[in-house]
Amino acid sequence: ETSTERLKENIESYRTEIVKFMELNPVKFTWKESGSPDVGLIAEDVDKIFPEFVSKDPSGYPTGINYSKLSIIFINMLKDQQREIELLKEQIKKLTE
Repeated sequence: ETSTERLKENIESYRTEIVKFMELNPVKFTWKESGSPDVGLIAEDVDKIFPEFVSKDPSGYPTGINYSKLSIIFINMLKDQQREIELLKEQIKKLTE
C-alpha cells in the first residue's frame, strides 16, 4: 500500500483508548456460501467502535473490515503497555531494594 508522506496532508497521531480496543470481539464462524470455517470480527460490531476501519455499501450498511488498517491501533497499544511494564518493573525494583 502507498504510504509516503508526500501524498498526505493534515497528518495527526492516531490514538485510541484501550477501552475501545477491549470492546472488539473476535469470533469464529462458518461462511454461509462455502461452508468454510474462519475467524474474524463482525463488521457491524466494529462499525460501532471504529467506523473508520469499516467499508460500507452505498446505503451505508457495513459490509467489510479493513484489517490492515485496523491493525494500526495495536502499535500505540503495545507502546503504552510497554511503558506500563517498565513503570511496574521500576516499582518492583524499588520495593525489593
